[in-house]
Amino acid sequence: MIWGKKTLFSKQTFVIIFIAIISLSKGKPIKPAKVSNVCRTQECIDTASKVIKYMDPTVNPCDNFYKFTCGNFINTTKIPDDKDSVDIFSTITEQVHEQLKSIVESDISQNLSRPFRLINTMYNICMNQSAIEKDGLSPLLSKLNKLGGWPVLQGNKWNEDTFNWTNSLYLLRDMGYSVEYLFGFEIESDYKNNTRKIININLPELAFDSELLSSELENKLINEYKKYMINIAVLLGAKRQYAAHELKKALLFEMKLANISLQNEKAASKRFELMTVAELEKNYPSIPWLEYFNKILEPHVILDKNEEVCVHFPNVISDFEKLMKETSKRTQANYIIWRVIVDSVPYLNNEIREKQFDFLTAITGLTERVPRSNECLSIISSKMSLIISALYVRKYFYKDAKNNTIEMVNNIKNQLKKTLKTVDWMDERTRKHALAKADAMISHIGYADELLYDEKLEKIFKNFQLNYTDSYLQAILNLKLHKTDTVLRQFRIPINKNDWMTYVDPIDVDAYYLAFQNIIQIPAAILQGDFYNKNRPRYMNYGAIGCLIGHEVTRGFDTTGKLFDKNGNMVDWWEPSTNEKYIEKSRCFIDQYNNYIVKEVEKNISGLTTLNGNIADNGGIKIAYLSYKTWAKSQKSEPRLPGLERFSPNQMFWISLGQMWCSIQRPEALNAWLLIDDHSPGEFRVLGSLSNMKEFSDDFKCPLGSPMNPKNKCAVW
Repeated sequence: MIWGKKTLFSKQTFVIIFIAIISLSKGKPIKPAKVSNVCRTQECIDTASKVIKYMDPTVNPCDNFYKFTCGNFINTTKIPDDKDSVDIFSTITEQVHEQLKSIVESDISQNLSRPFRLINTMYNICMNQSAIEKDGLSPLLSKLNKLGGWPVLQGNKWNEDTFNWTNSLYLLRDMGYSVEYLFGFEIESDYKNNTRKIININLPELAFDSELLSSELENKLINEYKKYMINIAVLLGAKRQYAAHELKKALLFEMKLANISLQNEKAASKRFELMTVAELEKNYPSIPWLEYFNKILEPHVILDKNEEVCVHFPNVISDFEKLMKETSKRTQANYIIWRVIVDSVPYLNNEIREKQFDFLTAITGLTERVPRSNECLSIISSKMSLIISALYVRKYFYKDAKNNTIEMVNNIKNQLKKTLKTVDWMDERTRKHALAKADAMISHIGYADELLYDEKLEKIFKNFQLNYTDSYLQAILNLKLHKTDTVLRQFRIPINKNDWMTYVDPIDVDAYYLAFQNIIQIPAAILQGDFYNKNRPRYMNYGAIGCLIGHEVTRGFDTTGKLFDKNGNMVDWWEPSTNEKYIEKSRCFIDQYNNYIVKEVEKNISGLTTLNGNIADNGGIKIAYLSYKTWAKSQKSEPRLPGLERFSPNQMFWISLGQMWCSIQRPEALNAWLLIDDHSPGEFRVLGSLSNMKEFSDDFKCPLGSPMNPKNKCAVW
């Protein structure tokens, strides 16, 4: 019997696969493929079932491979009321949330070390809605009083003589709020010498991306934002008409900050400049720089005027000085305190959070909040990531997944080097540097082993306190303060690229490339589900997580990554003639993606905004595919999947890749994506990349001139 105990082949799965065999023939019964090597383990059956569930076999793969691989996913998936999109990443994120929930709600006992008990305390504070409702708005109002009051509420009683924006930032630092509402302040590695840390003055942290805030005053987002500002002010006690008058000026101020950022980002010939504090005070005299730095850094660091600082987009500071000079203190205070309120609302009572949700509904289409438990888990994941990650990898991550992924990373890096050796447009000097960079690339896979040792966490959280009696807002601010102080304590310590604190959070469902360190990071949480399973054929893994690895590896050679050398320092290692050829090849991608129209919102993709992502997709997919082919040559032929026997291992690689980008989004989310994201929407990550791949067209025998095999193709790598 085909569904005997040994195979665990359920009748339900058998029916799904039987129906798929019929449907894959576009409604006509076909003879089973003459393949004897078919994987019938439970993992293979589950994998095949999901592949078949997502596909639309009525679509010709040479016409539209995205709809072929994801058509049924698109047609049958419903976006939950509390989400703005559904994709494979969000599906795995939900799975991780369930895993974290299990840890928080059942695995933390008083016998565990103190850092782990802190999670329990924070979760209980967040979940204690009766205490949050009892506190009402008083936790916020007490913060506003410390800042000298909000002019919108105080009217003529507000005393402008006592206000100074720098003093407000010093108070925000002490309280645990951001100090980046006016301009950015970060501690990062020095771009020219990444063994040391340096202060970076950068673009301000705004309520929304600069692209969204730089619009005209009368557009939907800005109108809804203005309405939100006024509604919050009225709830806190302001008169509506007066609040509208005052907050319009604060909104215009924030929009001017956004325009300054955007104009300088697009027009800057020099993206950053090193200056001493003395030079800063000379060039931008209205700001007391030495006092400012020492107030933000105390008590951990003391600077003198010889300290070097990295100033990004130097003209931004000049424009900021002019803006502050022409803006009244009252408007400055209204804006700063409004931003404090925005950052506080999520941690207050339902009355004020309802105003926030009304705003989110208007701009995103969401109609329901996420469950409170999920919200609290998100807080722990973001604010206490180190501790919860330690518990997560101990319970859910297997060492062999890490080892297998390391092997895959090494194979893909080796293929990258083969590609670099053979590209015909690169001169030998530049090629030598490129190969050295690929060789030097560091991989952080899964998690740092130090997370397995309690004493490492105990040392970091030794002096940190959380009390059940704290308000929810205060608990959050305490966590932020602790994180800031932890970073500042490390300021003078040289950077070690292999230090465990440089690893990305293992609970992230994503992958990363750090250009300024030449490191790729593949967190533990993404090594599961549709991305990776050690017990399914390798073509599925190479098509999914392999292509993500390829993407991140190729990021080292996109238009940003190519500015950094093998050590992650900003060095120009490109011969001018080779660089010109690179730029010319990049223009092909810009033109290609500019022509894609996202039909759901009738807008074009920006080929320039998405250029780096598109270069990394195209190059990363190709090297992942060639890496799989090299691996497969040294192995026995991989088994096919049940119900999908007609597809070869090479074809299944492409199908796995296509289904990694299956997604649906609300129009509001898609509009925002097209404005600010440097990746193309999933559909065009598939169509754009694969239509450039001869290897894909060969495997699916797509005729030259068909949509997925155009005569003109783009390629850098």
